[in-house]
Amino acid sequence: KYNMENSNQKQLDFFNKWIKIFGIGDHIKIQRLGNSGLIELLIVDNNNIEYNLKDVGYGYSQLMPILLAISFTSHNKNNYGMRTQYVIEEPETNLHPALQSLLADFFIDAQQTFDLQLIIETHSEYLIRKLQYLISTDKYNSEEVSLYYFYKPGSVPLGEKQVKKINISNNGLLMDDFGKGFIDEADKLAFNLFQITKGQRN
Repeated sequence: KYNMENSNQKQLDFFNKWIKIFGIGDHIKIQRLGNSGLIELLIVDNNNIEYNLKDVGYGYSQLMPILLAISFTSHNKNNYGMRTQYVIEEPETNLHPALQSLLADFFIDAQQTFDLQLIIETHSEYLIRKLQYLISTDKYNSEEVSLYYFYKPGSVPLGEKQVKKINISNNGLLMDDFGKGFIDEADKLAFNLFQITKGQRN
């Protein structure tokens, strides 16, 4: 659980920073609802106009719980020295490709700011490609990330394991291939389109 009323400046700064980057608003406003003990969270835009979370777009409304949980949960290590761990399923759902790409920046910043461990299930090529780019530009250490590709049961290629680990080199390159139809699909479609248009020109 997270307590936004008792949040510290580091948490507020992180949250406000990322709602700006994602284009959700300028900053957050927290206010009590009378004597109910409940609080209301308002997003304030650049023109100082306040609006409720229910008024943000559908993709943003799915992103907000992730932003809130990571920003305002206590991140103290447990008695065994283990970091706070988050398991996040398809954070890219209903987000524009540019925002899917920004998720990589957000998760890295969250991990470095709060010393978290993040387990992310994704189908987003944009998120993975941005992660490769950040590693290649020395903005993130390749040793801090592990990629695992899961083949469908009954569709595991000969000689492969159902769960395949794919390392990223220091220059951002993938050290192995994903299964067919995932990260190669866009390249395949682009090549097919090129072949068609080339034939039309000849």
